[in-house]
Amino acid sequence: MMRTQQPVRIIGAGIGGLTLGRCLLQYGVPAVLYEKLSSPPNQGHGITLHASSYRPLLDVLGLDEWTFRCRIAVDGPIGGTGNIDLKSIIYPRKMDSTSFLADHSKLKRLLREGLDVQWNYGVTNVQESSSGTELYFQTGQKVESPCIIGADGPHSEIRKSLSPDASFKILPYVVFNGRRVVKRTVFDNVYAPTMGKSNVVEMKRGDLILKVSVSEQRESDVHITWVYSRPPRGDADPLHRPNRAVSGARDIPTEFFEEIGALQAL
Repeated sequence: MMRTQQPVRIIGAGIGGLTLGRCLLQYGVPAVLYEKLSSPPNQGHGITLHASSYRPLLDVLGLDEWTFRCRIAVDGPIGGTGNIDLKSIIYPRKMDSTSFLADHSKLKRLLREGLDVQWNYGVTNVQESSSGTELYFQTGQKVESPCIIGADGPHSEIRKSLSPDASFKILPYVVFNGRRVVKRTVFDNVYAPTMGKSNVVEMKRGDLILKVSVSEQRESDVHITWVYSRPPRGDADPLHRPNRAVSGARDIPTEFFEEIGALQAL
């Protein structure tokens, strides 16, 4: 009698967990992914993919490069392939002509195909047992498995439970980001003259960088993401808060708006 192989339990259905799941699927290894979100997010953001990262995926996904780019490019709905004009990027040496801007949500949707993803399964506790590891979920259910892989990000419950003393080395940067949706006519008249045929444009002033990128282009509207970043300015920098609680990640201090206002006055 053949013993049924137990599935690998993967915590987190982000790009890392989904990529691992698809690789295991290719080799016939069963896997179950547990995600704390109740459903896939409707809105994503743009993510730059380089050939060194996505070409190894093509065999796993069974796609040629052109089809892959068309399916997940931020401007795929209007026939684009995620073009990035290297002249619009401050540090083009990090990229080449094969780099393109993908829709984060579309990439994850593609990776999820054929996988068993359990939604609304946030991990509340992890305990080691004699036969493996026990997972406790917010649903009240418990799963025991000899192979559990944590792919649930920097605030991983797996890490907190099994390695509570592990600490992070936080990069010394101030970063703020946001999103907005504009009508196609507004994008064509206001944004397109600066962005040209690229889906990304970066501007630098002193030690700060403002990056504006497209996260989705459609016939009716365009989703835009912006990122503002700079190094901290001394120990008393009001915008540099590396030890803030996770719950405060969405809070934007008034000092940020004051800094932006000062830039506009220059």
